[in-house]
Amino acid sequence: SITCMSKENAWLDIIILAAISPIVLLLFHMLIFLPFQNFWKVRFRIKNILVMKVSLMVCLLLIHPSITKVTASMFSCREIADKWYLNNDFSVDCADATLVLVKYLVGLPMLFLYVLGVPGFYFTRLYRHRNRLSNIRWKYGFLLTGFKEDRYFWELYNTLRKAVFMTMLTIFSPLGIRINSKYFQKFIFIWMNKKNS
Repeated sequence: SITCMSKENAWLDIIILAAISPIVLLLFHMLIFLPFQNFWKVRFRIKNILVMKVSLMVCLLLIHPSITKVTASMFSCREIADKWYLNNDFSVDCADATLVLVKYLVGLPMLFLYVLGVPGFYFTRLYRHRNRLSNIRWKYGFLLTGFKEDRYFWELYNTLRKAVFMTMLTIFSPLGIRINSKYFQKFIFIWMNKKNS
């Protein structure tokens, strides 16, 4: 774990690692796929850009829960002796200028670009082709497989639902298990009622 490797400011190291991981993934995919364009075209008769895009999409959706948790943890504070401390590192005061700066300069962009942006981007791609999903099934098949044609968005809905649930658990964890279970019950109740209506 990165927390074990860095003793001081481990919370900041984790945030920076989570913030750059999608960029590193993109660069890694470009490094792997772009130099071997002819190999993909001749050997498999596919365009390497397509393979790179699909592979990157799968990787981004796989790391999405981790990035969501790290993003939410920046905003999770716990009160101890009339002072608020970061829930992941009790040596960091929530009013600390560095933490506040990181929340605004790293946390909010991560929230909009990664937590909401990645599923939102893929939703717009599916929505744009919603009337001819059979044409793009080869590209977005893992998002569409097992769902009816009119439920093409369901996998992305589940991704956002999990992100909301994880964010709630992370932010409300300092309040204790009773409060968390209460919020969880309300969340499930609202979700079930919405699903049935």
